[in-house]
Amino acid sequence: MTNPEDWRPDQGELLKADLLLYIEPILPVSDEPIVDEVTGKITSAFHLGESNGNKWRGIHACPCGAHSDNTDYILPSGHQTNSLAIHYVALHRAEIPPEQLELIGGFDLEPTEPSEIELQKPKRSRIYYHLPSGIIAPTQDFGQE
Repeated sequence: MTNPEDWRPDQGELLKADLLLYIEPILPVSDEPIVDEVTGKITSAFHLGESNGNKWRGIHACPCGAHSDNTDYILPSGHQTNSLAIHYVALHRAEIPPEQLELIGGFDLEPTEPSEIELQKPKRSRIYYHLPSGIIAPTQDFGQE
């Protein structure tokens, strides 16, 4: 069996190091999105990115209610990400590895303002998180339903 670090989807094209923003948030979502240069650069990169051609049978679902589409994208930097990239950077910043934020900040792109659709701010009044113990716990309230 091969080392998981060397696993290469897509006929050996990508290494794990080429994957960007594949996180599984467990902390409460930010009250407001962080829309700064880093968010603007991942937005620009995503707009310039292209589908890798794969269509998955499932989607990525964030505990706060946001969800991805069923494909992955190759950014101009060559990194692969999913359609929650902008959401993660803007609303789950605390859970993104610092080296990934630094990488995004170094993209040679003009920042672009993300749309409300790209941000996917939570609209539900209560967000629940599945804890490792199997307990489902309410973590915070969000405005009106």
